[in-house]
Amino acid sequence: MRRSDARDPYPKELFENSLRCLRDQTRILSEMSEDMLRLAGNKILHAAGPIAVGAESSCKSVLLLMEHDQTRDAFVCARTAFLSILNAAYIFAEGEKTAE
Repeated sequence: MRRSDARDPYPKELFENSLRCLRDQTRILSEMSEDMLRLAGNKILHAAGPIAVGAESSCKSVLLLMEHDQTRDAFVCARTAFLSILNAAYIFAEGEKTAE
């Protein structure tokens, strides 16, 4: 999955654990996305739902890029995923007024 590099400061086990965690988070986002689509009449879900779906897609991109040793590109997608999750969480936390 990842080529070995003597200069690499991160142990392979840490890398594998991080990918496993991201896979789990992506699965959770996928499950949430399905629920959000079912409940799309709610203003909050209508605003935050597409953002969460986009975050799921970005997480999948990070996994794909990391599995092909494209770390620099994966950071760009990871930032997009992080900001999307942050924005969706803000909308969920603040409620309908923010969603409008």
